[in-house]
Amino acid sequence: MTQVVSFSPEQKWANEAEDDDTHIRADKANASLNAEPVTLNGGSKTIQKMRVGYPEPSSEMDTAIDTKVFHKYMYYTLGNYAHSTTTVNGQSKHCHEFYGGDSTKLPSATTRLTYDVDDYVLEKTLLGCVMDEFNLETSDELSTASLSMIYRTEKSKKISQTEQDIREVDAVPFIGYDYQITLGGVDSYVFNELKLSIKNNHKIDGARGLGNRFYGRQPNVGEREIQLELTTVFDTDNLETVIKSEYGDENLETITDENGYWIPSKCKLFTIPLKLKIMTCEDATEYVEIEILNCIISIDPLEFSGSDDVEVKLTLQATGTKKVALNSGVEKRTDIRCIVVNDQEEITPSIKTATTTPSSTYTSTEEE
Repeated sequence: MTQVVSFSPEQKWANEAEDDDTHIRADKANASLNAEPVTLNGGSKTIQKMRVGYPEPSSEMDTAIDTKVFHKYMYYTLGNYAHSTTTVNGQSKHCHEFYGGDSTKLPSATTRLTYDVDDYVLEKTLLGCVMDEFNLETSDELSTASLSMIYRTEKSKKISQTEQDIREVDAVPFIGYDYQITLGGVDSYVFNELKLSIKNNHKIDGARGLGNRFYGRQPNVGEREIQLELTTVFDTDNLETVIKSEYGDENLETITDENGYWIPSKCKLFTIPLKLKIMTCEDATEYVEIEILNCIISIDPLEFSGSDDVEVKLTLQATGTKKVALNSGVEKRTDIRCIVVNDQEEITPSIKTATTTPSSTYTSTEEE
């Protein structure tokens, strides 16, 4: 199978970067310019005039996820990045640290996708890719990362499969039992399904300009939305969390009436911090840590059906109301912080040299 993808960090938006040194196997991937023709009937029953429309290029893909690629996804999703080295169990490792900020721009990538075509491979090179949405999902199967990107333009070429150089890193994919959840400072092992979603909500309308069909500037980031969904069976271990979330107070004694009933709070909103650590038993020297500093927590309505277990679904919405101390010692007010420890080098943007790009390719005139 020769259908792989790669991400190469760009020094300037939509300026092609050098090919990344590793490829990622994708379960599913697509890319399209999404350029619908603009037509005019002009009083006729048929189309009388037509022009090529403005493209809205987008790409989506699903991949397995592990410590070797997690830092790359966070680089494009969160943007704020610091690299250092650390020692874990006597081994020297790279530490990649990310956090959510208020920048209007995120790092961009040159993304390359390959498609099998008989004895050939069609390689699509997508220029100016920015991460619009990242989703992580796990249960009792292998964890899946779903990516949604928008980009400026693309170019393609046909190459022989015998000439294709596939470069993969041997890695252990995550599965549900690799996850440790700490909710409100208490370790929890009762959740059986997890979904993390980070949406950047890029504003593509403001990226268009006169004189060019393709985006004239990198789309700005909109409001960042971070949600974490946790699913479990309703039992005594999570009963108090359900009541606190529904009634709004972390102290159940203050919302207990004279008859011992819990009652909704007059005005309080229940919030809680969450930490997530992902580490495989095959290699305890590499891991991912995600910290959501303060979450608004809500519960789906409790519902029973026949003799089935009552299911509890918690939705945690990240807020930017707390500060966290980064590895540098600097405190930052943020909604999320992620640390990835692995054996992968620091992420370094580049510009591909001695290359011919299509006429639609953007050339930056901005100052460094």
